[in-house]
Amino acid sequence: MSLSFVRPEWLLALPAMLAILWWAARESYADLQGHRLIVAWVVRVALVTVLVLALAGAEIVRPARQLAVVFAVDASHSVPEAERERALEVVRRSLRHRGGEHTCAMVVFGRRAMLEAERLSRTEDVTIASEVGGGHTDMAAGLRLALGVIPPETAGRIVLCSDGNENVGAAEEQVLAASAARVSVDVLPLATREAADS
Repeated sequence: MSLSFVRPEWLLALPAMLAILWWAARESYADLQGHRLIVAWVVRVALVTVLVLALAGAEIVRPARQLAVVFAVDASHSVPEAERERALEVVRRSLRHRGGEHTCAMVVFGRRAMLEAERLSRTEDVTIASEVGGGHTDMAAGLRLALGVIPPETAGRIVLCSDGNENVGAAEEQVLAASAARVSVDVLPLATREAADS
């Protein structure tokens, strides 16, 4: 278990705020003595520290024991059938070699993204049956859906299987969102047809 910060730059404000607290409190503590003075200082310092930690986005991070791997497979027309089958074979191979604590899922995308399998367990289940509108490629939709499939209490990894011919959406934004959620995005490049999506 560890402590991490979303906006760690706010931690730099803590010494300055404590100095301001000390300077402002010189007169207000004039009548306090003994344990009352100590209690007053402890309470004020604790409040300022909690405020700074909240501004810094402090969060307790526990190491996840489970890993959720989501394969995002490009089912658009620009990917040849043989390349799509190669991507599915990678998914099957991963299923055969996964650890006991790991789960696998698969989304497919074209013009739309669809969840093909939320929890894969058998290699024979690795097929594409969803109609996603193959005339376009929206990698951002595929990544967004893949990110949404990962349970919050597990470590996550997305494997993007695509030829990279995106003509709808902006995949970069979803990669940044995955990075912010501490989900790694790996890419399996697929070959493309000479005639890309229309």
